[in-house]
Amino acid sequence: MNKHDRKELHAAIETIREANNVILSLGEAEETKYDNMPESLQGSDRGETFEQNAEALNELYNEIDGALDSLEVN
Repeated sequence: MNKHDRKELHAAIETIREANNVILSLGEAEETKYDNMPESLQGSDRGETFEQNAEALNELYNEIDGALDSLEVN
C-alpha cells in the first residue's frame, strides 16, 4: 500500500470511528430510556423495544470497533 492509499484508508477509518461513536451514543440513549422506565413498564412492548435496540446497537458498535482495531495502517 502506498502513502496515498494509507492516507485514504486512515481518513476512511476515522470517518467510520466517528459514525461508530454515534452508534454507541444511540445505544446508550436507548439503554437510558429503558433504565428510566418504571419496572412495571420495562416488560411492555415499548420497554422491550428499548432494550432490544440498546443491545443491537451495542453489539454493532463492538463488531465495528473490533473490525477497525484489526486493521493495521503503517
